[in-house]
Amino acid sequence: MFDSIWQGGVVAVSIDDHESMSRADRERFLQLVDQADQLSRLHAIATPPPLCPDSACWAAQTMYFLCRVLLNRIETEVNLPAALVESEPDGRIASQHGSVDLVFRVLPDLERRCAGANALDPLRQTIRQLASRWPLSGVGIDCEFDVGAKQVVLADDSMRAELVDRISSRDPTQTLKWPELENERAAVASVRSRDAWNETNLP
Repeated sequence: MFDSIWQGGVVAVSIDDHESMSRADRERFLQLVDQADQLSRLHAIATPPPLCPDSACWAAQTMYFLCRVLLNRIETEVNLPAALVESEPDGRIASQHGSVDLVFRVLPDLERRCAGANALDPLRQTIRQLASRWPLSGVGIDCEFDVGAKQVVLADDSMRAELVDRISSRDPTQTLKWPELENERAAVASVRSRDAWNETNLP
């Protein structure tokens, strides 16, 4: 995966591969995630929470597991391995959610790809369970979000603003799951409607 990111091209995945990271893997990944974090801050509203390397590494290992299972349907075990279950961050602080999202923000795309291949694929349930615990990344996935996780995300100004944007662009139907954001979402919709009106009425 690292070689694919750095050099481009296709990576062959063996059924014997696993999601554990060597020290070298971790160092290379942290270089990538630090770059991703810096880029995301350039476009963030307010100040995002600090990077939590352990949370980002867990998310990368988990995403690798999900991708490997999706691509290799000889695999029949779709539940997270015990090591990933045990090392999952508890999601009680904003930095964990922000750091997991640097990797998990493509989770809805992965879920759609899974559904497109097989709507009954049990891997979709594993993805939904993850999305429920990491709601910033889960916008666009049909699941019930953990109440405690929602409150952590909503309490952070930067992630709250990102939520509003994602709900508006990814899945407006999810507004019912986020009544706390109704005022902000309505304000964004009003601004976008006014901008669209101005564009269509330019001389």
